[in-house]
Amino acid sequence: MALGKLAESQQLPNNYLQDFLKNWATQSAKKISQFNRQNLANNVWGLGKLAEKRQLPNDFPQDFLSKWANQSAQEIDKFNPQELANSVWALGKLAQSQLLPNDASQSFLGEWATQSTESIRVFNHRIWPTVFGPWGNWLRTASYPTTAFKT
Repeated sequence: MALGKLAESQQLPNNYLQDFLKNWATQSAKKISQFNRQNLANNVWGLGKLAEKRQLPNDFPQDFLSKWANQSAQEIDKFNPQELANSVWALGKLAQSQLLPNDASQSFLGEWATQSTESIRVFNHRIWPTVFGPWGNWLRTASYPTTAFKT
């Protein structure tokens, strides 16, 4: 995503980047209902990358993140695992930077927890050996393989 690449390149002077980000967030918040799940995940991932690099302005428009969270919560059942992982990672980075409004974390993460709980509930533990080989057997039986930790 372009915002993440901006963070990595560090080619724009910080004041230009911060002005751009504020304007981008204000305009994007108005059109958030047009974002598909990939747009939602990529945009928040880019913001997470910027937060990680400490390149988001302290006065970043919270309205975008609140609207992002509400829209994403409505679309969460369509997110693929990578989009979910990237979004949760980004929210963590934004929270570390103290840029994540409480309503944003509660609406998206609450819905994510609900979806995850349902996925776990219907998860078939019998496929573990197929997916994870010997480690799947170990997880399923809760017994330690005798050679697993020998060096």
